[in-house]
Amino acid sequence: VVTNPATGVSSTGATLNGTVNANGDSASVLFRYGTTAGGPYPNVIAATPSPVTGTTPTAVSATLTGLATNQIYYFVVEGSNVSGTAQGGEQSFSTATRSFELSASSANFPASGGNGSVTL
Repeated sequence: VVTNPATGVSSTGATLNGTVNANGDSASVLFRYGTTAGGPYPNVIAATPSPVTGTTPTAVSATLTGLATNQIYYFVVEGSNVSGTAQGGEQSFSTATRSFELSASSANFPASGGNGSVTL
């Protein structure tokens, strides 16, 4: 079980990644995540695919949405089968700070001078 880096990180979401070898059995797979390094990881999301089968590492992922902006998240992948439960090592990612741009033309304000835009 290996936890891989998150991808597609935005201000409110990310895709968690990992690999799991079921070692010839069927293994259910999930990700645990939270905002505390080293856990606990109070949030759980099922991985896709799950379950995994076979004797070679299978790539798994899960897409998170609705996360807080400007926050560090910590996560692990977890696989469970008849032989037991195993977790990969911890990975982390930071959601971005939201940025907004308001232009005079899109907000229906008259523009005078400059380029008519304001960045908040």
